Amino acid sequence: MLGPHDNDRAQQERTYFEKTLKATAEDVRKEYADCDSEFRDGVLCEEIVNTAKERDIDLIIISTHHYNWLTRLACGSDAENILRNMPCPILILQANTTPERPVAL
Repeated sequence: MLGPHDNDRAQQERTYFEKTLKATAEDVRKEYADCDSEFRDGVLCEEIVNTAKERDIDLIIISTHHYNWLTRLACGSDAENILRNMPCPILILQANTTPERPVAL
């Protein structure tokens, strides 16, 4: 059961992430003018795949935490689910890598 302030907290988090996405996209547009972003609610895999189909996306780049096999078995992998359903090429990068040494999976 939700508490009386759970909706407030959810709205605060949504606002924070929308602002963060907007700021990040603005920084990226300084170098890549045709970059676009969109904030959506829903099941992660479904929203990414649907957005790619709706907008005729050329390439998706996402990161993964590169969990071990047991964690992936228990929890699944969003990156793996996206990869299986994506209508376009996808580049999966390991999280927490430096720009000098990116790791593609």
